[in-house]
Amino acid sequence: ATLEVFDLRGARVRTLASGWHEAGHSEVVWRGEDDAGHRVPSGVYFVHMSAGAFERTRKMLYLAR
Repeated sequence: ATLEVFDLRGARVRTLASGWHEAGHSEVVWRGEDDAGHRVPSGVYFVHMSAGAFERTRKMLYLAR
């Protein structure tokens, strides 16, 4: 399974999870940082999850503190 965050241009911002995970409920927190650890600006981002044949992309709004 993978869980990734993309910006409006489609560029990957951060990989939140990658690899095998147990079935059931899981929680992942994104603290508004890219893969290099730099803070990202407020804006619209997309979160993409894939696991086997399942794929889903959702839009989210990130508001920086």
